[in-house]
Amino acid sequence: MQISIKTPSGVIPVEFKSQAVKLTSPLALLEIRLGKNESCDICEGKNIHCCQAGENHYKLNVSVKNIITVRLKTPDTLVNLQISCTGGNAIDKKTIENLIHFSNSLKMLPSDASGQIPINSLLAAIEANEITLLSVQKPLTGYDNQSLLSQIQSALTQKVRAICSSPKQGMRTEEVVQDVSLVKRINTDTLSHLASHSEHWKVRTLNGLVPKRLKADIIEDEINIYENLFFRMAVDDVAEYSTQQILSLKAAKRQNTDAIDWESYGAKVNDYRRSLLLQKVLSGRDISELSRENKVFDDALQMWLQVSKILTSIRGSAFYRKIDSKKRIGRTIHLTNILKNDQRYKALYDIWCLVQKEKQKEQQEKQGINNDIINAAECYYTAYCIIALIYAMNLLGIEFLDGSTFSVGQFGQMTIQATAEDDYFRYSLYNKEDQYGFTYLNLQLEEKVDIAISVPAECDFSDVVFSHIKSVASYDAEENCIHLHKKPNSAERTALRELLHKPQYEIRKLSTQDKFKYQKSTYAWNEFVVDLISDARLHDPQIRTLKISPMLFHVQAEATAVDNFTQDLFDSANEYSCYLLPHSLEDYRDIKNVSLLRRLFNYGEAYHLNDEDGWKDYHVAVLPTTQTDLGTIQRLMKFVSLHRSKMIIDIEDSNAIHCPICGKTHIKALDANSWKCEDPECGIEWGKTRCTKGCKQYFYWIRPDCNVNTNDFYQLPECENILKKDSLFDRYIITDFEFEEQIDGSLTLYPVCPKCGARRFP
Repeated sequence: MQISIKTPSGVIPVEFKSQAVKLTSPLALLEIRLGKNESCDICEGKNIHCCQAGENHYKLNVSVKNIITVRLKTPDTLVNLQISCTGGNAIDKKTIENLIHFSNSLKMLPSDASGQIPINSLLAAIEANEITLLSVQKPLTGYDNQSLLSQIQSALTQKVRAICSSPKQGMRTEEVVQDVSLVKRINTDTLSHLASHSEHWKVRTLNGLVPKRLKADIIEDEINIYENLFFRMAVDDVAEYSTQQILSLKAAKRQNTDAIDWESYGAKVNDYRRSLLLQKVLSGRDISELSRENKVFDDALQMWLQVSKILTSIRGSAFYRKIDSKKRIGRTIHLTNILKNDQRYKALYDIWCLVQKEKQKEQQEKQGINNDIINAAECYYTAYCIIALIYAMNLLGIEFLDGSTFSVGQFGQMTIQATAEDDYFRYSLYNKEDQYGFTYLNLQLEEKVDIAISVPAECDFSDVVFSHIKSVASYDAEENCIHLHKKPNSAERTALRELLHKPQYEIRKLSTQDKFKYQKSTYAWNEFVVDLISDARLHDPQIRTLKISPMLFHVQAEATAVDNFTQDLFDSANEYSCYLLPHSLEDYRDIKNVSLLRRLFNYGEAYHLNDEDGWKDYHVAVLPTTQTDLGTIQRLMKFVSLHRSKMIIDIEDSNAIHCPICGKTHIKALDANSWKCEDPECGIEWGKTRCTKGCKQYFYWIRPDCNVNTNDFYQLPECENILKKDSLFDRYIITDFEFEEQIDGSLTLYPVCPKCGARRFP
């Protein structure tokens, strides 16, 4: 039997013995090779996988909890493999809870007998606010319960903090052997101990023994009494709750602020449709309501920060540090006389009880989240990402065709098969499974080729004759022309030539006049087909396939972890891959390496010359995607729009006809390689330029019609700079931009080469 773990960075051999195995990412597959007479079962929780002779593969579900135990069982041996992903954080239960609620809402949609749900029914439900893509951040108790917050703050300030300077203490008696000059108190065992230990005698005389050392009692103050052990536990619990409150309030405030800014940014880039989109995503909440909420959040946040400050001072006191952290008490507290009668300890007990009640409320909400559901969270996340992508495509004006459906299994397993189109492309969307067992979406864009050519007057057609070659050509009876959709291959050319062909038995039945007419039409048609297939405008449609991979994994906010994980993503990626991850870039603001930071949020273009060669030219994208992030839908829109825009620019090249963003034809050439959309609701510029400081290659760019100035990006940390540019420019750009300040404070935008990351300014 051979055991190994397959990862993007290579194969890890595993000995058949109980051990811990550490991975850098959840992209891992357990591989077991068995001989003809060997057997082995793979057990994970309640799941049992029976291996067969030959090669067996088992997905390692480490993405959610970052650790699993896999048991390998043979007829005579049981081996435990503890497999952990060292560079990740466990997904919190609140995120899982939100995903479950979303997945359950999908099951309420009407389906057919086979469980298939029409995508157009889904879109209608989203429009009617029956399904919500954005999970509104709701802070924990404290922002709307001022009495609780005030009580905690008052108790800590006025009473609990006073314990540190004068705590209750017990008395501890300890027996020690010490120099006789130091002895203050002897006990009943002192003399017998001295008689039996001659090493403690100074001298023996006729009158008796003269001791050198004696066994004596030492009475000391005892700080580790029950009440003080409770003190430490209670302070830690309240501190933990306080931290949760602060994080919760900050997250809620950030979500509201993002929405407020998002609408204002729309005016800066001439995108007045943002308000409509905002209304749909926020389900009836308006900007004024969000602003009022933020004022409440700010007030509560300041109070909780003050509470946290007090708790920090308490935990930094000499008294707190002296309490033995290794000594623990049960969570069921016995109300001793001190806890009941000492007002300081009683105040701590009261606020501790309040915190426990709030925690119990939270736990009750999560009672249905068992291990089976946690293990299935990956499917729930994938389902959310699929629906978010569908909605993003719909917002881009991509219309899903009849017959496009999806289904949802018991634990969120989703299967989708959909087709869609817009004025330029046909789209196909379906899910597959990669080599590591992760579900990904295959999104294919195929150019619509539509070349209209008038048919000879001698030829008489009906659209019926084209039914078997409709992918190649169609007939417009009103205009009497043929629309060609692709360059026909050999078999399709033959089919075109034979469109007017009649069998001999039918020809024999024709009159002389009809025979003459038939021969004339077939001759004209054959000549027409020869000219048709040599038309210079005719070409094979451009096709681009995007691989979109949701991955429920939260990488640690540490440079080595980010480097290892993102490198695994790159090593496993195909061309035009995009990974969707449940993180916020703000989680990583302490990482100073900008190239690593950019790996956690990018659309596939290069940003820095010093990064890996593969992180460029739209090869690998990584996008933060969560239910609580307003920017999620916008990013998915931009990812699809970016590739669509690039294809439109590439197809039309120097003969630009359509604006790559709005699709309008009201465009003006600025020079040989740049154009401007003159539609008042768009106004973007685009073009092709050559990288002069790096790779020397040509690349495309789009510059939005925007009104940004120095204050918009004044001394922002790189993390905030990335987020703001993404939110501000939305789908109107396909490269990163640098800024050059002008005399009036406005900024001139210069595109960054997406192929090598070369920048205009050092």
